[in-house]
Amino acid sequence: MKGMKETPEAIKEKAYTALKALGTSRVIVARRLKAMNCYGIPSDGSACPVAQYMKRKTFRNRYPVVGLKFFQYIDTNYKVTIPLPRPVRMFVTAFDNKRFPSLILKRKR
Repeated sequence: MKGMKETPEAIKEKAYTALKALGTSRVIVARRLKAMNCYGIPSDGSACPVAQYMKRKTFRNRYPVVGLKFFQYIDTNYKVTIPLPRPVRMFVTAFDNKRFPSLILKRKR
């Protein structure tokens, strides 16, 4: 409902569902992120492709952060942290090690 704040439990469920939908392997996760034009910067939890995806998919106008093992969303009233599904975790590690160069955001000169 419009105007109502989501509970931490609802945010956790929404986030985990969106993360699981990315796929069953790091390669599938990478392909889905590329298909959605989600590019990012290695080792930057708020600017990686998964964070970009989460901003578009479930957290519009909010700022999720993706770590090597966890997804985190901080609101003015609470902090939600959930573990990344294994395929997403494997993708994040590979991306941070520059194994998916086609998803690295090109900096403008």
